[in-house]
Amino acid sequence: MPDALTTYVQQLLAPEYEIHQELGRGGMAVVYEATHRQQNRRVAIKVLPPQRALHQALRERFVREARAAAALDHPGIVPVYSAAVTGDIAWFVMALVQGESLARRLTRLGQLPTDEARWILAEIADALDYAHRSGLVHRDVKPDNILLDETTGQPMLTDFGIARAMDDDHRITQDGDAIGTPTYMSPEQALGLLHIDARADIYSLGVVGYQMLTGAVPFTAPNTPALFTMHVSQRAVPVLDRRPDTPLEIAEAIGRAMEKKPNDRWPSMSAFRTALGAVPIPQRLAVRITAAGPSPVSGPTRSIRERLSRFRLALVESAVLALLLAIMNVASAPLDRFDFWYFVYSPDFTLLTIVGTLLVLNVIVQGMKLYADDVRVKELLFGLTDSGSPSLPSWPS
Repeated sequence: MPDALTTYVQQLLAPEYEIHQELGRGGMAVVYEATHRQQNRRVAIKVLPPQRALHQALRERFVREARAAAALDHPGIVPVYSAAVTGDIAWFVMALVQGESLARRLTRLGQLPTDEARWILAEIADALDYAHRSGLVHRDVKPDNILLDETTGQPMLTDFGIARAMDDDHRITQDGDAIGTPTYMSPEQALGLLHIDARADIYSLGVVGYQMLTGAVPFTAPNTPALFTMHVSQRAVPVLDRRPDTPLEIAEAIGRAMEKKPNDRWPSMSAFRTALGAVPIPQRLAVRITAAGPSPVSGPTRSIRERLSRFRLALVESAVLALLLAIMNVASAPLDRFDFWYFVYSPDFTLLTIVGTLLVLNVIVQGMKLYADDVRVKELLFGLTDSGSPSLPSWPS
């Protein structure tokens, strides 16, 4: 039996959307599963209820979320399609991710395998790095805001509800207000400081990584002020003390991410991502579902795609140069001394031959590294398909 708010939303949005069920409810908004009638597409609709939409500051924050998220285009960020105000509710439409949140998975499993935790950290760090370079700080990174696609396992960041443009001078809260989720909040957010930058997200993602590996958050307290105090002044028990089998580079990366002073943390999310080390490539066949066709959130990680693109470009360059050298060598070879080796070397073109050899060696090295990362020979030559990727996880869900 739908409650009064759900019934009201159904009536207001009925011309465009059919509301099916409530997916979640937070302190600020309610999320519904719906179908766009004309496009016959399943979506998620986030609604700011009337009692909150009447408050200008909250409405501006909500609209900011939609506009900020809609401008971001990254496989690790849930896409936003549209936003509007109808009647006395504000709402926006985003992609429906079939799966579960990281919070729910942690509730089920406690702690995660170290490889899975590293993979999720790396994917979300990549998404946040993109957001930061686009001028946005999320400011509420937590397991509830990380969704895991049930088909590909792709982690996706959602809810830029309190994100703020780094260069925006307009305040939607009063100085001294703390915005975020206390359990994952950076010390500077807990203190209500005026300037919050990307390093706050680095701290929060470090807390998420800490929880994935140890099965517990670093700080717990009976009330919010006490929790704020712990974030500001108390150091967490090291990850290795709680989980000795954690790879050293991950433990150190998380430890630095959770430093109290922003200047002591990683200088960027990209640096944090690099510090996590090489992400182990999961087994392919456990998650490769080619019959279903490409997924909008599946596919290789950006690093694999970029390396593969560079490899194929170098392969083409070396092949073209080798062909040109062969033609030039044959054309310059004396007819009375011509043999097979003039196809690969001629004294007249020594420098070009050296350059060509270096290009070929570069191609071989790149190919060997990609092959070591479980990219098949067929994919080296023809590219990765959207239905599978070396970056997709194979851990049990």
